[in-house]
Amino acid sequence: MVKVILKKNLSEKSGPKEGDIKSETNNFEPQTSLGRFLREARKNKGLSPTRLSEMSRIPLWHLKSIEEGNYENLPPEVYLRGVFSRLAKFLELSPKDILVKYYEENPQSKIAEEAFSPTPRPLNLSYWAITPKKIAVFSSILFLILIFAYLWYQYNVFIGPPTLVLLEPQQDLEVLSPEIKIKGNTDSDVNLTINGQDVYVNQDGLFDSTVNLTAGINAVEIHVKNRRGEETTIVRRIFYKTENGLNDTIQTQN
Repeated sequence: MVKVILKKNLSEKSGPKEGDIKSETNNFEPQTSLGRFLREARKNKGLSPTRLSEMSRIPLWHLKSIEEGNYENLPPEVYLRGVFSRLAKFLELSPKDILVKYYEENPQSKIAEEAFSPTPRPLNLSYWAITPKKIAVFSSILFLILIFAYLWYQYNVFIGPPTLVLLEPQQDLEVLSPEIKIKGNTDSDVNLTINGQDVYVNQDGLFDSTVNLTAGINAVEIHVKNRRGEETTIVRRIFYKTENGLNDTIQTQN
Protein backbone atom coordinates (compact mmCIF):
# COMPACT_ATOMS: atom_id res chain seq x y z
CA MET A 1 0.00 0.00 0.00
CA VAL A 2 2.82 2.31 0.89
CA LYS A 3 4.65 1.53 -2.33
CA VAL A 4 1.61 2.43 -4.43
CA ILE A 5 1.21 5.82 -2.73
CA LEU A 6 4.93 6.66 -3.09
CA LYS A 7 4.86 5.76 -6.79
CA LYS A 8 1.85 7.97 -7.32
CA ASN A 9 3.45 10.89 -5.53
CA LEU A 10 6.64 10.55 -7.52
CA SER A 11 4.60 10.56 -10.71
CA GLU A 12 2.79 13.78 -9.73
CA LYS A 13 6.04 15.53 -8.72
CA SER A 14 7.75 14.69 -12.03
CA GLY A 15 7.81 17.29 -14.85
CA PRO A 16 5.42 17.42 -17.75
CA LYS A 17 5.31 14.56 -20.12
CA GLU A 18 6.90 14.62 -23.59
CA GLY A 19 3.49 15.08 -25.21
CA ASP A 20 2.75 18.05 -22.98
CA ILE A 21 6.08 19.68 -23.91
CA LYS A 22 5.35 19.15 -27.59
CA SER A 23 1.91 20.67 -27.19
CA GLU A 24 3.31 23.77 -25.50
CA THR A 25 5.94 24.10 -28.22
CA ASN A 26 3.26 24.04 -30.93
CA ASN A 27 1.44 26.91 -29.21
CA PHE A 28 4.49 29.20 -29.75
CA GLU A 29 3.82 31.64 -32.59
CA PRO A 30 6.90 32.79 -34.46
CA GLN A 31 7.29 36.55 -34.44
CA THR A 32 9.08 38.76 -36.95
CA SER A 33 10.04 42.40 -36.65
CA LEU A 34 7.27 43.45 -39.04
CA GLY A 35 4.74 41.08 -37.55
CA ARG A 36 5.50 42.26 -34.01
CA PHE A 37 5.40 45.87 -35.15
CA LEU A 38 1.95 45.49 -36.74
CA ARG A 39 0.58 43.39 -33.89
CA GLU A 40 1.59 45.93 -31.29
CA ALA A 41 0.13 48.75 -33.38
CA ARG A 42 -3.14 46.82 -33.71
CA LYS A 43 -3.32 46.16 -29.97
CA ASN A 44 -2.55 49.79 -29.20
CA LYS A 45 -5.59 50.72 -31.27
CA GLY A 46 -7.66 48.19 -29.31
CA LEU A 47 -8.46 46.15 -32.40
CA SER A 48 -8.73 42.42 -32.76
CA PRO A 49 -7.58 40.74 -35.97
CA THR A 50 -11.20 40.13 -36.89
CA ARG A 51 -12.19 43.76 -36.32
CA LEU A 52 -9.20 45.09 -38.28
CA SER A 53 -10.07 42.72 -41.12
CA GLU A 54 -13.63 44.06 -41.20
CA MET A 55 -12.49 47.69 -41.16
CA SER A 56 -9.71 47.36 -43.73
CA ARG A 57 -11.39 44.68 -45.83
CA ILE A 58 -8.19 42.67 -45.71
CA PRO A 59 -8.83 38.92 -45.43
CA LEU A 60 -8.30 37.69 -41.87
CA TRP A 61 -5.88 34.97 -42.89
CA HIS A 62 -3.77 37.58 -44.70
CA LEU A 63 -3.52 39.62 -41.52
CA LYS A 64 -2.53 36.59 -39.48
CA SER A 65 0.04 35.51 -42.05
CA ILE A 66 1.65 38.97 -41.99
CA GLU A 67 1.74 39.11 -38.19
CA GLU A 68 3.25 35.61 -38.09
CA GLY A 69 5.75 36.36 -40.87
CA ASN A 70 4.39 33.69 -43.20
CA TYR A 71 4.87 35.70 -46.37
CA GLU A 72 4.94 32.61 -48.55
CA ASN A 73 1.22 32.19 -47.85
CA LEU A 74 0.47 35.67 -49.17
CA PRO A 75 -0.42 36.74 -52.72
CA PRO A 76 2.10 38.51 -54.99
CA GLU A 77 3.86 41.67 -53.83
CA VAL A 78 1.73 43.84 -56.08
CA TYR A 79 -1.15 42.94 -53.79
CA LEU A 80 0.94 43.50 -50.66
CA ARG A 81 1.49 47.11 -51.69
CA GLY A 82 -2.22 47.78 -51.23
CA VAL A 83 -2.39 45.69 -48.04
CA PHE A 84 0.43 47.66 -46.40
CA SER A 85 -1.14 50.93 -47.52
CA ARG A 86 -4.48 50.04 -45.89
CA LEU A 87 -2.81 48.80 -42.73
CA ALA A 88 -0.90 52.06 -42.44
CA LYS A 89 -4.15 53.98 -42.85
CA PHE A 90 -6.19 52.12 -40.20
CA LEU A 91 -3.31 51.69 -37.73
CA GLU A 92 -2.12 55.29 -38.29
CA LEU A 93 1.36 54.22 -39.32
CA SER A 94 3.80 55.42 -41.93
CA PRO A 95 3.73 53.26 -45.09
CA LYS A 96 7.46 53.86 -45.36
CA ASP A 97 8.10 52.39 -41.89
CA ILE A 98 6.19 49.26 -42.89
CA LEU A 99 8.18 48.93 -46.12
CA VAL A 100 11.48 49.41 -44.28
CA LYS A 101 10.70 46.56 -41.89
CA TYR A 102 9.46 44.41 -44.74
CA TYR A 103 12.69 45.09 -46.62
CA GLU A 104 14.75 44.01 -43.61
CA GLU A 105 13.13 40.59 -43.90
CA ASN A 106 12.93 40.53 -47.71
CA PRO A 107 15.98 42.35 -49.16
CA GLN A 108 15.12 41.22 -52.69
CA SER A 109 11.68 42.78 -52.56
CA LYS A 110 10.87 45.26 -55.32
CA ILE A 111 8.08 47.11 -53.54
CA ALA A 112 10.24 47.50 -50.44
CA GLU A 113 12.81 49.40 -52.46
CA GLU A 114 10.31 52.26 -52.55
CA ALA A 115 11.14 52.95 -48.92
CA PHE A 116 14.68 53.90 -49.92
CA SER A 117 13.83 55.71 -53.15
CA PRO A 118 13.70 59.53 -53.11
CA THR A 119 10.19 60.88 -53.16
CA PRO A 120 9.60 62.67 -56.46
CA ARG A 121 8.70 66.30 -56.13
CA PRO A 122 5.23 67.05 -57.43
CA LEU A 123 5.08 69.23 -60.51
CA ASN A 124 3.92 72.71 -59.61
CA LEU A 125 1.52 73.39 -62.46
CA SER A 126 0.55 76.75 -61.03
CA TYR A 127 4.05 77.98 -61.82
CA TRP A 128 3.33 77.64 -65.55
CA ALA A 129 -0.12 79.18 -65.41
CA ILE A 130 -0.51 82.31 -67.57
CA THR A 131 -1.50 85.28 -65.45
CA PRO A 132 -1.81 89.02 -66.23
CA LYS A 133 1.25 89.66 -64.06
CA LYS A 134 3.36 87.20 -66.04
CA ILE A 135 2.15 88.68 -69.33
CA ALA A 136 3.15 92.16 -68.15
CA VAL A 137 6.58 90.95 -67.03
CA PHE A 138 7.14 89.10 -70.32
CA SER A 139 6.07 92.14 -72.35
CA SER A 140 8.42 94.39 -70.40
CA ILE A 141 11.35 92.03 -70.90
CA LEU A 142 10.59 91.72 -74.63
CA PHE A 143 10.38 95.52 -74.96
CA LEU A 144 13.75 95.95 -73.23
CA ILE A 145 15.32 93.32 -75.51
CA LEU A 146 14.03 95.13 -78.62
CA ILE A 147 15.30 98.49 -77.34
CA PHE A 148 18.70 96.98 -76.58
CA ALA A 149 18.87 95.35 -80.04
CA TYR A 150 17.98 98.65 -81.73
CA LEU A 151 20.60 100.59 -79.75
CA TRP A 152 23.19 97.93 -80.50
CA TYR A 153 22.41 98.16 -84.20
CA GLN A 154 22.65 101.95 -84.16
CA TYR A 155 25.90 101.75 -82.25
CA ASN A 156 27.40 99.39 -84.83
CA VAL A 157 26.20 101.66 -87.62
CA PHE A 158 27.70 104.66 -85.86
CA ILE A 159 31.13 103.17 -85.19
CA GLY A 160 31.36 100.98 -88.30
CA PRO A 161 32.24 101.89 -91.88
CA PRO A 162 29.43 103.30 -94.04
CA THR A 163 27.13 100.91 -95.85
CA LEU A 164 27.46 100.62 -99.62
CA VAL A 165 25.31 98.34 -101.79
CA LEU A 166 25.75 98.45 -105.57
CA LEU A 167 22.58 97.51 -107.43
CA GLU A 168 23.85 98.17 -110.98
CA PRO A 169 26.17 96.74 -112.14
CA GLN A 170 26.26 93.91 -109.64
CA GLN A 171 29.42 92.43 -111.15
CA ASP A 172 32.17 93.06 -113.69
CA LEU A 173 30.83 92.90 -117.23
CA GLU A 174 31.32 93.62 -120.91
CA VAL A 175 29.20 96.24 -122.69
CA LEU A 176 28.77 97.65 -126.17
CA SER A 177 27.49 101.04 -125.01
CA PRO A 178 29.86 103.99 -124.31
CA GLU A 179 28.18 104.68 -120.98
CA ILE A 180 26.83 102.71 -118.01
CA LYS A 181 24.33 103.37 -115.23
CA ILE A 182 25.58 103.15 -111.62
CA LYS A 183 22.83 102.63 -109.03
CA GLY A 184 22.93 101.71 -105.39
CA ASN A 185 22.20 102.75 -101.84
CA THR A 186 24.24 103.82 -98.85
CA ASP A 187 23.85 105.83 -95.65
CA SER A 188 22.11 109.15 -96.14
CA ASP A 189 24.76 111.25 -94.40
CA VAL A 190 27.85 110.20 -96.42
CA ASN A 191 29.88 111.80 -99.16
CA LEU A 192 29.77 109.60 -102.28
CA THR A 193 32.01 109.85 -105.32
CA ILE A 194 32.25 107.83 -108.52
CA ASN A 195 35.68 108.00 -110.12
CA GLY A 196 36.34 111.12 -108.01
CA GLN A 197 33.14 112.92 -109.02
CA ASP A 198 30.62 113.84 -106.32
CA VAL A 199 27.26 112.11 -106.66
CA TYR A 200 24.02 113.15 -104.96
CA VAL A 201 22.57 110.81 -102.31
CA ASN A 202 18.94 111.38 -101.36
CA GLN A 203 17.47 111.13 -97.86
CA ASP A 204 16.78 107.40 -98.36
CA GLY A 205 20.42 106.76 -99.21
CA LEU A 206 19.75 106.05 -102.91
CA PHE A 207 22.05 107.28 -105.66
CA ASP A 208 21.98 107.09 -109.47
CA SER A 209 24.66 108.24 -111.92
CA THR A 210 25.91 107.68 -115.47
CA VAL A 211 29.57 106.99 -116.22
CA ASN A 212 31.14 107.47 -119.66
CA LEU A 213 33.41 104.66 -120.83
CA THR A 214 36.43 104.47 -123.08
CA ALA A 215 37.30 101.58 -125.34
CA GLY A 216 38.73 98.65 -123.44
CA ILE A 217 38.72 98.07 -119.68
CA ASN A 218 37.30 100.79 -117.42
CA ALA A 219 37.70 100.76 -113.64
CA VAL A 220 34.65 102.35 -112.01
CA GLU A 221 35.33 103.22 -108.36
CA ILE A 222 32.40 103.96 -106.07
CA HIS A 223 33.63 105.49 -102.82
CA VAL A 224 31.72 106.64 -99.71
CA LYS A 225 33.03 108.45 -96.62
CA ASN A 226 31.11 109.30 -93.47
CA ARG A 227 31.55 112.16 -91.02
CA ARG A 228 33.92 110.14 -88.84
CA GLY A 229 36.26 109.64 -91.80
CA GLU A 230 35.48 105.94 -92.24
CA GLU A 231 35.34 104.77 -95.85
CA THR A 232 33.92 102.01 -98.04
CA THR A 233 34.89 101.40 -101.65
CA ILE A 234 33.59 99.14 -104.44
CA VAL A 235 35.35 98.80 -107.80
CA ARG A 236 33.69 97.45 -110.95
CA ARG A 237 35.69 96.61 -114.08
CA ILE A 238 33.70 97.33 -117.22
CA PHE A 239 35.01 96.25 -120.60
CA TYR A 240 33.72 98.52 -123.36
CA LYS A 241 33.91 96.82 -126.73
CA THR A 242 33.73 99.34 -129.61
CA GLU A 243 32.33 98.64 -133.05
CA ASN A 244 35.85 98.36 -134.48
CA GLY A 245 36.77 95.91 -131.78
CA LEU A 246 33.56 93.95 -132.48
CA ASN A 247 34.31 93.83 -136.23
CA ASP A 248 37.86 92.69 -135.51
CA THR A 249 36.49 89.93 -133.29
CA ILE A 250 34.03 88.80 -135.99
CA GLN A 251 36.76 88.75 -138.66
CA THR A 252 39.05 86.79 -136.38
CA GLN A 253 36.33 84.19 -135.78
CA ASN A 254 35.71 83.88 -139.51
